[in-house]
Amino acid sequence: DGTPVAVKIPMEQYTQDGTFLRRFHREAEVAQRIDHPNVVRTYDHGTVGEQHYLTMEFVDGDSLETFMEHGPVDVPFFVDVALPVVEALAAIHAAGFTHRDVKPGNVMIGRGAVHEQRPRVDPRAVKLMDFGIAGSLTLTRLTLEGARVGTPVYMSPEQARGELMDAASDVY
Repeated sequence: DGTPVAVKIPMEQYTQDGTFLRRFHREAEVAQRIDHPNVVRTYDHGTVGEQHYLTMEFVDGDSLETFMEHGPVDVPFFVDVALPVVEALAAIHAAGFTHRDVKPGNVMIGRGAVHEQRPRVDPRAVKLMDFGIAGSLTLTRLTLEGARVGTPVYMSPEQARGELMDAASDVY
């Protein structure tokens, strides 16, 4: 329909790994169950020939991580980004999932959404993305008991120890 989308394609070195491919497609299945304006929408996933793909909402902007790389962010900016992320997490948790990889690189801020006046950031332009390691009590476990998944510097203590996680782990 002419709507720009982002297409996620696994690197060739992973296309023969069945566990990786199940996790890749599960990411789309988890994300498709969450309907919230601050969560990047996932539209479709599948294969064309041997090529696996996932299509999702294209967010024209930068990650929170990119903003942080340009220097410290002020408190009003951070609050105006954090509030929509918290709302996104509440929707994710209400749907029975934990994100398990909440970090600045997984928070997108749409282009033109940052202002000098409050609100510093338009809350509609803040999107949480990447459900590659999302967890749920109802999903088939694709990680080994005791396995550590996520980004170490942002992990909760229980996540770092490879223990079961819940909504509090995302908030950490």
